[in-house]
Amino acid sequence: MEQSNILLESGPIPSVAMLDQVIDLKFGAPVDGWLEETLLTPVSDILGRPSKRFRSKLVHLGCLLTSQLSDLTDAEHELCLRFGDLIELLHAGSLVVDDIEDQSQVRRGQPALHLKYGTPIALNAGNWLYFWPLMLVATMRLTPEKELKVQRHCHCMMVKLHCGQALDSGLTVDTLPQDKAPGVCLASMELKTGALIALALSLGSIAAESPVKPLPDLDEFGRGFGIALQMFDDIGNLQGRKEPEKRYEDLIERRPCWVLAFAAQNFPRNIYRSFIEAVRLLPDDGPLQNWIAEQDFLSKARRDALKFLERIYQRFESSLGPERRNKVGVLEQLRLLGQEVSNSYH
Repeated sequence: MEQSNILLESGPIPSVAMLDQVIDLKFGAPVDGWLEETLLTPVSDILGRPSKRFRSKLVHLGCLLTSQLSDLTDAEHELCLRFGDLIELLHAGSLVVDDIEDQSQVRRGQPALHLKYGTPIALNAGNWLYFWPLMLVATMRLTPEKELKVQRHCHCMMVKLHCGQALDSGLTVDTLPQDKAPGVCLASMELKTGALIALALSLGSIAAESPVKPLPDLDEFGRGFGIALQMFDDIGNLQGRKEPEKRYEDLIERRPCWVLAFAAQNFPRNIYRSFIEAVRLLPDDGPLQNWIAEQDFLSKARRDALKFLERIYQRFESSLGPERRNKVGVLEQLRLLGQEVSNSYH
C-alpha cells in the first residue's frame, strides 16, 4: 500500500498498525505496541480534551471570504475539514511544548502532559504534532502549487511561533523600561497567537476553488484578530474565573502579556511602578487586587481590547471594497466569533 493511502485512511491520528507501516522499519522489529504507549496515547490524550476548535472554524470562514461563491462546494468543505484538523494538530503541539517551557500545571481542565507522562514523552509528543500534520498534507490531493503554499505557510507560522516563545521564555518584562514593555508584549502576542490565527484564515483561502481577485488581506486581519483574542484571554487570566488554577500565571512568571502592556501604556510612571511592585509580591495577590480596584483596571483594559478588535474589523471590512456587499454574512460570523471569545472571559 502506498504511504499516501495509509495516511489518508488513518485520519488525523494514525492507528498503531498504520504508524508502524509509515515508519517502515527495515532492520528492527515492529514497535507499534511501544509507540502506542509512548506517543499515540499522550497525543490522543491532549487531542481528546474539550476544545472549541476555534481555529478550524476560521479555516471555513477564510474560504468563504476568499471564494466568489456564497457557500462552500463539497470539495471545499472537505478540504476545509482537513485543513481544520491540520491547524488543530499544530495548535495542540504548541500547547504541549508551551506548557513545558512555562511549567504550567493544567491544560484544558486536566494535568499538563509533562506532569502526566513526564517531560521527555510530552516534549516528543508535542514536537511530533508539529511534523505529523505536514505529512498529512500529502494526502489532500492538492495541486503542486497549493501543496507548496500550504507547506510554506505552515513552516513560516512555526518559525514565528518559536520566535514568540523565545520572547516569552527569555524575557522578564517587569525589568524592561516602561516605554518598551508594550511593544515587546504586542510582538509576542502577534508571533504566538496572531500567526496561528492568520494561518487558519490563509489555509481557508487556499481551499477556495474560485477565489476573488484581488484576494483580501487575511494575514494582517488574522494577526490583529489573534492579538485581540489574546487580550481577552490575558484579562481572563487576571480574573481567574474560567481557569482558576492558571490565574496570574503570566504575571507570576513575568511573561509578556496584555495586562502588563496595558498597564505600561496607560498609567503614569508612579502608578505603573506600584503595579510592578504588586506583581512581584504574587502569589500574594492582596496588593495587586487593591491596585486593580483602585485603578478600575479590568473595565479599562476590556474597553481598550474591544476598541482594538473593532478597529481590526473596520480596517479589514474596508479593504474588501466592492466584495464587501457579498460577504456581509461571513463578516457577521467573524464578529460573532470574536464576541463569543471575548464574552467567554468576561
